[in-house]
Amino acid sequence: MKKWIRIVSFVLTLLLVINIQGVHASTDSLKVNQTRNGMHVHLYKIADQSDDGYTYTDAFCDAKETSIDVNNLKTTEDVLQAAQTFKGLAASKIGTDLIATGNVLYFPSLTKGVYLLLIDNYTSGDTTYSYLPLLIAFPETNEVALTKYSSTTIHKYSLVKHWNGGSNYPKSIQVDLYNGKKLEKTLTLSKENNYAYSWTTTENKDYSIKEHQVQGYSSSVDVSESNDTQSFILTNTKNPVTVTSDADNVPTDNENNADQSADTATSQGGKGNVKTSNSGQTKTNAESSNVKPTSTQSVKTGDETNINVLIMIFITAGIALIIIGRFLKN
Repeated sequence: MKKWIRIVSFVLTLLLVINIQGVHASTDSLKVNQTRNGMHVHLYKIADQSDDGYTYTDAFCDAKETSIDVNNLKTTEDVLQAAQTFKGLAASKIGTDLIATGNVLYFPSLTKGVYLLLIDNYTSGDTTYSYLPLLIAFPETNEVALTKYSSTTIHKYSLVKHWNGGSNYPKSIQVDLYNGKKLEKTLTLSKENNYAYSWTTTENKDYSIKEHQVQGYSSSVDVSESNDTQSFILTNTKNPVTVTSDADNVPTDNENNADQSADTATSQGGKGNVKTSNSGQTKTNAESSNVKPTSTQSVKTGDETNINVLIMIFITAGIALIIIGRFLKN
C-alpha cells in the first residue's frame, strides 16, 4: 500500500514541477507562430517598463532624438510609424538573432518592456516575402503570429522629406540607408531637390533608414507601397522651445506658422505624390499582425495563461502531498 502511495506522491510532485515550468515559460518567453524553416528573426529591446511607464534602454537611447513617444502610441498608424522608425535605429545594433527550424519560434528569458521584432525577407521558390516590423509590449503580449505582408516584387524606391514646423531648414541632410544590417550608402538630400531621392535595384531589398540628427528637430519614418514602388517618408518635427527670460528664445509667429514647403517634396526634382499615412495593404496587414490601435502598454496579442487554474492545481497537489506525508509518517 505504501509503495502505491509513494508512486502517487512522485506523480503529484512531477505535476507540480511541470506546471511551475509551464508558468515560467509562459511569463518570460515570447512565442512567434507561423515562422518557416530557415527564416531569420531578430528581437530588440527598445524600452524598459517601470511603474512610471516606459524608458528607452541604453542601447536605444538615440530613440530620444525621434518624435516617437513610446508611452503614447494611440493608433495603429502610431504603432506602425514607431516600428518603422525603430527599425532604422536597430540596423546598427546588436539584438537576439534566431533562425526558425519550424513553424514556431521562442525568445526566452525576456523582461518587461517594449520589443521590436524584425523578420528578414524570406524567399520560397520564385517568391520573396517581406514582413512588417512588429512592436510588442511584453509580457502583456507574449505570443504573436506572423502573416505574409507582401510578395510584390519591388525594384523602385523613393525617399521624400516632410518638415513639420520651423522655417530655417538646412541646405542638406544625411540619411543612412540600410539593407538589413548592412549600411548600403549614406544619402545626401539637398534643399535644391526638396530633400528627395529615388533609385532602382535589380532585386528586392530589406531597406530601412536612419537620419543623421538635424539640430532642433526630431524625426520619424513612415513606409508605403504604391505602383510597385516602396516609399520612405521622413518627417522632421520642430522641437518645442523652452521659454526663458531671454526673449530671443521665444519662437516668433513667423516660425510657428512657417510655410511647410517641403510637403510637396519631389523625387530627383520631379513631382512627388506620396501620402504620409499608412493605408491599403499596409494598414490591413498591421491590424492582422495583432497590433491594436492603443498605447503599447495595453497592446495584447495571442492567448493568455489562465493563472487561476494553475494556482488551483498547485493548491490541490500541495494539500494531497501533505495528507500523504502524514499518512506515511503514521
